[in-house]
Amino acid sequence: MSIHFRKISNYGTSSLQEKTWIKSALDIGAATGRYPLILTSMGIKAIGIDRESDAMVYAQRKKAVPGYPEYCICEALYLPFRPKSFDLISCMMGTFTHFSLGNRENICREIIEILRPGGLFIISTWDIECKHLSFLSMYTQSQKEIIRRNSLTQADIQTFLEQLDLEVLDIKPFAFLPDLFSHELKFDELTAADIRRMLEFDLAVRGIFPNIHGQMFIVYAKKKY
Repeated sequence: MSIHFRKISNYGTSSLQEKTWIKSALDIGAATGRYPLILTSMGIKAIGIDRESDAMVYAQRKKAVPGYPEYCICEALYLPFRPKSFDLISCMMGTFTHFSLGNRENICREIIEILRPGGLFIISTWDIECKHLSFLSMYTQSQKEIIRRNSLTQADIQTFLEQLDLEVLDIKPFAFLPDLFSHELKFDELTAADIRRMLEFDLAVRGIFPNIHGQMFIVYAKKKY
């Protein structure tokens, strides 16, 4: 996986610091458990789910402290939780594009059902309008083509969520550096301070060019009632 994406993987959680009303969270497509761990460190009771058993087994192996996130294997189309169970539901780093076109609306309705009124639904996903979009190196070419077909533009995802009676609060692009540029700079060798400067670069680009497309964007939506 590109170092550029690994190091900014907590991008979507930074804006949650002041939202102290968020007590419970579900991360869909949790993979190795990165986001549930971040949410737990913020004092939020977090659960991570994924359809891949190997990923969930790996995530469980990292358990070492009280209050550690819960993980379970399940399909997003059949979420085993009661209605209005979570203040926050996240679907990060392109997981949204793994929902088949035929199931996407039903999956989102499942998500909305278990989200509390006023709760947040956060999605970070690929921006197919980005001219230097390359996806992650772990995907094969055929997988990239499927992801591209399953992707929505910023405008389309806003329309899609609003049709489900969600209020889209904000859409923010990020990951403005091309992967090739990242590799040329040997980001694997950079320090934490260097990575912070990368994030500052992303923020500066977005501030100067508000309509520019990064390789990804993040969507913040609220359940109205």
